[in-house]
Amino acid sequence: MSKDTYSKEEEILQIMRKVLTDVAKDTYTPADLKHPLSESTIVSIRDCLALISSREAELARDAGRET
Repeated sequence: MSKDTYSKEEEILQIMRKVLTDVAKDTYTPADLKHPLSESTIVSIRDCLALISSREAELARDAGRET
């Protein structure tokens, strides 16, 4: 699907998802080392990604697209 068919909100959500997943990848830390992000920040990132996924599904459904 071309970028033109997405609403501004959908574009924002896509970029936010990419940035949050890039932060998670860039801060990956082996289990034996202390993670640079606090546990509350990690939980907040997960919560944000869940909200983004939920809203993306709602927008796709409202636009008649399958997810």
